[in-house]
Amino acid sequence: EIGRLHDLWERTFAEPLLAAPPAAASAKFEQLRGKTITDRLRAEVGAARELVDARRDVVVPKVWRILDEGAIAGVTLVVVLALGGIAFVLWRANVQARLARGRVVVETLQRAFLTDLDPIAGMKVGSAYSSASRDAAVGGDFFDAVQLEGDHVMALIGDISGKGAEAAVNTAFAKYSVRALARTNPAPAHILTQFNQIFLDSIRDPSLFIELFVAIFDRGANRMAYANAGLGGAFLSSAGTVRQLDVTGPV
Repeated sequence: EIGRLHDLWERTFAEPLLAAPPAAASAKFEQLRGKTITDRLRAEVGAARELVDARRDVVVPKVWRILDEGAIAGVTLVVVLALGGIAFVLWRANVQARLARGRVVVETLQRAFLTDLDPIAGMKVGSAYSSASRDAAVGGDFFDAVQLEGDHVMALIGDISGKGAEAAVNTAFAKYSVRALARTNPAPAHILTQFNQIFLDSIRDPSLFIELFVAIFDRGANRMAYANAGLGGAFLSSAGTVRQLDVTGPV
């Protein structure tokens, strides 16, 4: 399925972009943004490995020292080592099981947010989601499509900083906040302005930020209006050409 989607992406986006490259400034922006994300992922994976290695290097010597100090004789030492090994294996299995359960819960939660797309009459809505690496399987990326009043349809793409359970919860907050705002006033600029204030009032971590792309389709007039808060990866395919949609504001 990944290979099929990759071939589809090449035919639909990559080849048209190569045939008609975007402006130099836009291409440079995408290049720098892609490198930033790659470096961030690599740094996070490296930091996690260093943390695990450091913790192992601390725990293992402590266990051996305690066993050595408590050993009175060879038989006692063997027994203690055996019991310590069993306890360590059981403890590690318990920790791994708890981590696996937590990961499944978070991934299930995020998958529900990602796949909860409303059926849109007269339109086809498709989605594909693939993480950059196994270590980043749970993150802050999300998208949405929802039918509004009349002929209006909203499409949403977003990416909130962070990983894990907190990011999954924040994606739900963003997705359904934007849905509510779109039902009161479907103007993209109004939606992002109001959501920005809600985000600042609700999220207490000053290091968090979010990129949001909101598009409103008027099916009757066959027009699309959008506002783009810092998301560089939004493209429009029309009449056999693909072009990158400009960023209209900051994150």
